[in-house]
Amino acid sequence: MNLIKYLINSRWKIVYFIMILLIIDTILAVSSTLNQSINDILYLDLLLFIFSLIFFFWGYLSWKNSYKDYVKAIEKNHNLEHIIPSGNSFEIQLIKDLIEFKNKELEKETKGLQYSLKEINEYITMWVHEIKIPISVCELISDRLQDGIPSDEVSSTSRDIQMELERIKFLIDQILYASRASNYSEDLFIEEINLENIIKPTIKKNASFFISKNISIDIHNTNFHVMTDKKWISYILQQLFNNSYKYLHNNGKIEVYAKEDDKSIKLMIKDNGIGIQRKDINRIFDKGFTGDNGRHHAKSTGMGLYYSKTMIDKLGHEIFVNSVPNSFTEFTIVFYKLSDYLNVTEM
Repeated sequence: MNLIKYLINSRWKIVYFIMILLIIDTILAVSSTLNQSINDILYLDLLLFIFSLIFFFWGYLSWKNSYKDYVKAIEKNHNLEHIIPSGNSFEIQLIKDLIEFKNKELEKETKGLQYSLKEINEYITMWVHEIKIPISVCELISDRLQDGIPSDEVSSTSRDIQMELERIKFLIDQILYASRASNYSEDLFIEEINLENIIKPTIKKNASFFISKNISIDIHNTNFHVMTDKKWISYILQQLFNNSYKYLHNNGKIEVYAKEDDKSIKLMIKDNGIGIQRKDINRIFDKGFTGDNGRHHAKSTGMGLYYSKTMIDKLGHEIFVNSVPNSFTEFTIVFYKLSDYLNVTEM
């Protein structure tokens, strides 16, 4: 905000003034005798220079006063929201518009962050209550072991402990992935993977759950390559398998298979469990929704499918569900082929 900066900013005005002055002097010089006009020309130049200098300094002071509060606020790192330059010039109006735009942009970003934090806080609250259950069960089992149990019950007790530990691991995975979901772009790596190389390790990871209910799993026709993130799709499949486990009776069955068409590869996970009520089926991916099944048949936070759907959308895939109460539930994940995948992710 010093004079040198103003001179640089006004350089074309100064050049314009000098050119006008030279033109006037030239016209006066050629239109009269040189001896008579030289003094008049110098006098006129002096007057014009003095008046121009007065207006120049007046302009400089006006320019400095217009922006001084603004510059001072920036230098001292003060809040700029209520410090806006006065005046109606194009530059000042542009600054006002920019400040208004940035304020709206910041407000939108803040609301998004607040919403993400609210989601995480709500989920952590529910998760804390859920994690207490297997911990309490493990404590009870530990008490039984301390009191002494017959040898024929040792293996059964061991399985019970293993089940609860697996459940704790599952819940811990849930909270870890939930915390990453809002910043997924920092933890995303799209690559070509084989579905079988994801499905089988995920089932093996949840084997204790399936064994406890004697659930059979039929995997067929899954040798397809898809574009996705290996870590996130494993998490999503784990949520779907866990969902099937919770709502399957003993000796139930899960069928996993895939189909291919011109645009996509569809992965189906179908179980013969209790199914989903028709009034609930359009809401199962809503945040915190548990439905009748979650309230009456199994403990549920209603967040696993919500985060699965959130990440499915962000990965550029699609997920659908079809169900008949007391008959079956089938989840379908649509993986678009490369050209169609790029079209979807650019939308």
